[in-house]
Amino acid sequence: MRVAIITAGQPRFTNEFLRVLIQLRGFNTADLYVNLWESAWAESEEQGYRKINKVLPPRIKLKKLRIVPEPERTLPPCDPSANLEEVRWWYVRRIGQIHCLKMAFDLIDEPYDLVVRIRPDGSLVQDLDLTELDLTNNEMIFANNWAGVNQTDPNDQFFVGTYEGMKFLVSLYDEFDKYMIAANPNWSTDVWNWALERVLREYYEQHGKSLPKGPFTHEINRGGKSAYTVDKHPHHRIVPDPTA
Repeated sequence: MRVAIITAGQPRFTNEFLRVLIQLRGFNTADLYVNLWESAWAESEEQGYRKINKVLPPRIKLKKLRIVPEPERTLPPCDPSANLEEVRWWYVRRIGQIHCLKMAFDLIDEPYDLVVRIRPDGSLVQDLDLTELDLTNNEMIFANNWAGVNQTDPNDQFFVGTYEGMKFLVSLYDEFDKYMIAANPNWSTDVWNWALERVLREYYEQHGKSLPKGPFTHEINRGGKSAYTVDKHPHHRIVPDPTA
């Protein structure tokens, strides 16, 4: 079975990155595709290759790495009462998540039986044998711990799919604003109810697609976060970067 693994966004590598790569089972080797936003983590892609390659398990091969500047974003029209600074922060973060993931997926130029999306600061609660997942009747399978304000949205941090299934998912980026507004028409004054997982659910529901849960649970930042994580939680403990 040919397996591709994709990860993207901020270079927030923690020991969970190594853990999840070891937890994935059911294949001899897998190819890793990485697309990161520019940061102080690496001065060049060459340095990035060296940093990642030195910690990878032998059966994981870093196929491609891109480090790119995050583009400027234009907010859709907002409610006059909106806090534009706050709205812009969340909008840039959320559209950037799916954009960078799509860029990682677009690096793939070979056929694969399945594609796994991981975060460099997340891991599973248990090992996962990919051969046991039903990707004949499902083009995408999500972690069983759902997300969102009411825990009704798919976990956007880890999922497994066919190539076509992953292609559909990351194509959300192409119409992100449309599905964001559909998910929450009051998006500019209610920033908590249109996180990526909520927009993802809207996208799937409007296309009549199911969101099956798999027999696996995913968690992030168990011991703390990376120094390269840009968030609104300054109180979270910083943990060492295994690629340093």
